[in-house]
Amino acid sequence: MKTINVLVYPADTEIGLEINNALKYVKFIHLVGVSPTERHGKYVFTDFVSHFTADNESTLVDHFNELIKAREIDMLFPASDDFALFFATHETELNAQVIGSDQFTNEIARSKRRTSEFFADDGILPAYYPTPDQVDQYPVFVKPVVGAGSQGIAVITNAAEMDHKLADGKDYLITEYLPGQEYTVDCFTDRFGKLCFSGFRERKRVKNGISVNTANLDLPPAVASIASLLNQKLNFRGVWFFQVKKNQTGEYRLMEFATRVAGTMCLYRNLGTNLPLLSIYDRLNYPIQIQENQYHIEVDRALSNKYQLSIEYQTLVIDFDDTITLKNKINPLTMYLLYQVQNQHIPIVLITRHQYDLDKTLQRLNIDPHLFTTIHHLTDRSPKSTIVAQYSQPIFIDDSFIERDNVLQEIGCPVFDVTAIEGLINWQA
Repeated sequence: MKTINVLVYPADTEIGLEINNALKYVKFIHLVGVSPTERHGKYVFTDFVSHFTADNESTLVDHFNELIKAREIDMLFPASDDFALFFATHETELNAQVIGSDQFTNEIARSKRRTSEFFADDGILPAYYPTPDQVDQYPVFVKPVVGAGSQGIAVITNAAEMDHKLADGKDYLITEYLPGQEYTVDCFTDRFGKLCFSGFRERKRVKNGISVNTANLDLPPAVASIASLLNQKLNFRGVWFFQVKKNQTGEYRLMEFATRVAGTMCLYRNLGTNLPLLSIYDRLNYPIQIQENQYHIEVDRALSNKYQLSIEYQTLVIDFDDTITLKNKINPLTMYLLYQVQNQHIPIVLITRHQYDLDKTLQRLNIDPHLFTTIHHLTDRSPKSTIVAQYSQPIFIDDSFIERDNVLQEIGCPVFDVTAIEGLINWQA
């Protein structure tokens, strides 16, 4: 099958990172992460272009077309609300397929006021107050007309707080405060307008508007009806989602919807429904079939560490006990590194003082000795530095401070404790 080149923009967002996670291991897809910044994307996208921007929309369209031609891009995958709208608006001017819904749907999604007006007669929205004077009961919820996440939102408990909030002159939407639990519904609509998937999940913990702990639940009929209504009235294509919350009487109310990937769609991806990939299949005119495992799943998200080291090495020299092994079992992170290094055709040299039969131990742990270019099994107290010195541009990994210090002092090559292995892993691969 022909390789499909997919440009993700802006690749530094949580959305862009999830698109990368969803597609980077698909054999026929090559991702090009592109961003106006140079942040986390460069650590995880194999192919990354930073500082890509322009002074105005027209120039930006031209820049995209230049990059599309240079990199033979087939599809554009938006990774923010703004660029879901931008790509949809300029779809006929861009020389690649745009993954996402049409311009009209994006315009409704991007404005909380237009959303409120569009669904005003459908009975799915919280009560709306056009002006502060019309608020008849506090607390109320105030959010920017155009915004994302938790930026600018506030629960207002009295008129004085309202005056203070509105004093900044920004455009806000004032609605009924919804005290209930918050939920997200991850959706997929195919090219024929059929709503193929609606996955309900509870936003159990939220930070800065991003769900950092979520779990799947059965889809309530009332929420399924909201999904069906949205799909009926708008022109979705591919991945999208919406959020609901219960009001004081326990009824679900629509908070907002978006025409893009959600960062925590990873939950349903790990249940078997890869919505970004289905969006590409739909653009390729493949028949869409939903595959979802029937088990409960919960995901918890936190900051993750990615590193770039200013070193190059031609040989990886590593200890065995308590480095490749951990409490008489395999250390999986070490093995991740070793196989990654093998893929890079860098020799792996094992130096060990293992007190038992090494062949039997390797066999017991199902470690192929051919993983190592050379094995040095030391039976005396000779320093490991004398062996490390034999190899070209080495790095040395050992859980022992004494062994590392000897190599560092005698050879001067970079040395790593087992706790620093994560810094050597290339997360772009």
